[in-house]
Amino acid sequence: MVSFSISQAIKSISNEKCSKCGSQAKGLIYQKQTVTYYCKKCLKKYTKQDEMPIKNGELATNS
Repeated sequence: MVSFSISQAIKSISNEKCSKCGSQAKGLIYQKQTVTYYCKKCLKKYTKQDEMPIKNGELATNS
């Protein structure tokens, strides 16, 4: 995780590694002026985690 402007983060994405698995970064998450780089696989996992439905204060399971 690094803290700098979003334009700098986008320009440097090709030189960065995924923060989870260490492979070549293909995307980034920019929150609270902090950049976290992810590969496609880890970015997909991250976004799916945010989209999980919540039911009665607990995560709903797909059964």
